[in-house]
Amino acid sequence: MGSSTSKPATKALGSSTSEPAPEKTTLCLVPSPPLQSFPTPSVPDVEIEWSLPPEILEMILKKLPARDVVLCSAVATIWRRAVASELSLSRKVALERAWRFGDVEPKICYNHHLNTHCAAKSSSLVAMAGRHGIQLVDLNNQEMLLDHPRQDVGSVHSVGFFKHLLLAGNEEGLLFGWDVISKIRMVEMRVCEGPVFALVGFEGQIAVGGRSGYLAIISIDDQRPKTILHGHENRITCLAVEQEEKVLISGSWDKTVRVWDLTKDACIHVLRGHNDAVESLGVGGDTVISGSYDSSLCLWSLKSGACLSKLFPHAWCNLAIGSCNSHFFSGSYSREIKIWDSGGSFLRTLKTKGSCVRNGVWGDNERLVCVSALGDITEWDFSKAIH
Repeated sequence: MGSSTSKPATKALGSSTSEPAPEKTTLCLVPSPPLQSFPTPSVPDVEIEWSLPPEILEMILKKLPARDVVLCSAVATIWRRAVASELSLSRKVALERAWRFGDVEPKICYNHHLNTHCAAKSSSLVAMAGRHGIQLVDLNNQEMLLDHPRQDVGSVHSVGFFKHLLLAGNEEGLLFGWDVISKIRMVEMRVCEGPVFALVGFEGQIAVGGRSGYLAIISIDDQRPKTILHGHENRITCLAVEQEEKVLISGSWDKTVRVWDLTKDACIHVLRGHNDAVESLGVGGDTVISGSYDSSLCLWSLKSGACLSKLFPHAWCNLAIGSCNSHFFSGSYSREIKIWDSGGSFLRTLKTKGSCVRNGVWGDNERLVCVSALGDITEWDFSKAIH
């Protein structure tokens, strides 16, 4: 397990700590109005928050006149009191909401008004999680299948799917797993000290990433660490698996991407090309895609480890990456999704009116789906989105 190193190059405010984390500043956003009205319930004073890195918030505030900053703050306060209703009712209302925006009309968009740290998709199922707990939504039936509040699972930092299991890692190093069919909790175990920042399941095992470069392979049957992989020197932020090649890919705040041979439990490539923390990963065939806080997006050869292309698709950092067949997708704080072909050629941009695309973007042969920082789930027809 490597030791903590210096802070990534992100210009964060405040002093550095033993584990260099960009300080977060809370900014309340004002969502767009719904297409139709719903009864406003009696409202407790519940905060709806969205955390931004301080350098992004500073950039926004410098561009706004002082009068507009005060006005935005006042409107946001009124809005959050109006929509932050009793959670069960607001989620029900959110599932009934539909939005139309972007240059390609989305089929469905939900807004849960919940600060979402992470998300995952499997077929028609989308899981969203954060300080509030975890929810599982079926896009086909527009139905909430699971809803576990923070009291049950704590503050969740990572989610993922493995076969029939929904997996979640929380701030205390606990890993939970639910059967998505029976809704029964099948797994509960401690996998690391401190938060589980990233996880991915494969072949009866789960890879989990934590602070200070901690990266472990956990056996689901034995529910204990099988192997600890050493190499990263800072927080593990994202993980991906290429099943055919039997490799694990990891991204970290140490600005590197590592490729691990799962048959030998050994690192075979260290991919260096970003100038700041790596925040997102995708893999498609022989290509690995990584996104960083420095706004760069790199395409790598999985076999050779060579950098095939380095792009700067977004004005702000790349936070979500997905791939499908010969296409891949990137999302960022700029509330947009860019679509590329496998060679790195830009195809088109999809605009959203939700908050930043921070938690995930996925594509399959039917739909393109993204989840934003405030729990917006937007779905486009995949064939229309890529043409």
